Amino acid sequence: MPSRDTIKNVDFCLRDTTAYVAPTSITVMGLGMSTPPFIKVEWVSLSVEEKFAILQQAFEGCKINLPMPENPKEYSKSILKELGFNSWTKFYKDGHHCGIELNIDKKQYQLTPLIYLKENEALYGIKKGIVTLSSETTSEEIITALEKVLARIPELTEDYYANEDVPEEGV
Repeated sequence: MPSRDTIKNVDFCLRDTTAYVAPTSITVMGLGMSTPPFIKVEWVSLSVEEKFAILQQAFEGCKINLPMPENPKEYSKSILKELGFNSWTKFYKDGHHCGIELNIDKKQYQLTPLIYLKENEALYGIKKGIVTLSSETTSEEIITALEKVLARIPELTEDYYANEDVPEEGV
């Protein structure tokens, strides 16, 4: 099993033309937690190189063994405020979300589409939409793959709800 410092995760959300990108760090209790830098940027106006640099900046922000926030609820609210939202539901609801994992040992990126589940007010990873790329893939190929995954979110959401009675394994 790879160590936690060789796997880095970034949360990515595209709402209209604005991207919200944040590293996921690991607490001393082994829990994932969004941590700075919280990046909000006009995604469509950026070049491929600039988009890739933002992802790299977020991956560099991934930390391990962070202390738990004294007040997790207030910490969560502070993240929302910094991103310009007043509830996680509003943030999740209208965005196209993707979890991006960089596994340094395996030398690969894994892009996992995340759909919004209305009944749980949470994001849910869809296995059949996962895209895996070598970390030696060009920045253009990585950004193209990310944007294709994001474009599939409405289709994956519709498919999920059309087959709701057939449980799909999420991630």
